[in-house]
Amino acid sequence: MFDQFSITTKEKKFRAILFRSGGLGDFILTLPLICYLQNNFLEVILVTKPSFFCLVDQDKIKCIDVDLGIQPLKALICDAEVYSFWKDSEWEIELKQMKADKIFQFCSRPTQVLHIVESIFNAFNPSAFSSHFLSFPWLEDKWKKTSTLWIHPGSGSLKKNIPFTYFKNKAENWLQKDNRNRVSFSFGPADEKLFELFQKTSLKHSENVMQIFPDSIDEFRSLLCRGVSQFLGNDSGPSHLAANLGIPTQVFYRSTNSSIWAPTGPRVKI
Repeated sequence: MFDQFSITTKEKKFRAILFRSGGLGDFILTLPLICYLQNNFLEVILVTKPSFFCLVDQDKIKCIDVDLGIQPLKALICDAEVYSFWKDSEWEIELKQMKADKIFQFCSRPTQVLHIVESIFNAFNPSAFSSHFLSFPWLEDKWKKTSTLWIHPGSGSLKKNIPFTYFKNKAENWLQKDNRNRVSFSFGPADEKLFELFQKTSLKHSENVMQIFPDSIDEFRSLLCRGVSQFLGNDSGPSHLAANLGIPTQVFYRSTNSSIWAPTGPRVKI
């Protein structure tokens, strides 16, 4: 993915270490920064959740489990530039004691009305930001138009969700358009109540409706390999995943600010 959009300075620096926890959507919104680091440093170390390792090129980026803490990195921090979404004064002091060359700490939940990607670049190199970052498919444009509609009606927070009846109606309308049309509903660990609502509908018994309960990002692969015509969902990790794969994505916002948290990608509608 990172070779498609170059953000490169004249000479590569020594080493960058990026600490990034958070959810799937948070991580995907960090991909422009990861791209920048990969193109501008001889070595990049990414400290994050193992479930996100599959979203980067592990031949070019060394990935370390964030739960292991800072101990495995003590010898690597010296003379490295450190980028972190943990804003903590004690953490900064510790990094300085380990002789980090530069330290950049980002706000993980900005309140200023700038897109999070722009806020990240403004914190260390505003001139490197481009508005094209917001419409670029950072996981490659893999859209294959088919007869399948992908719906993810949850988000991990009931406050973020629009009523399930909207997705139910959209699914029914999609199926009525053509008897070859299919709908794939995906549900996360926090979507038990939504799944109960789904089970009470006639959609549960349709041969053209699939139910997906992915435990990992890789488990979306079979759905994506078959191709998806479009995606409908709330502000969630799967919305960001779909958008950055080039899938036409319609995403709904209730409690979060779309100006800050909108998915990046070429076919996003808020």
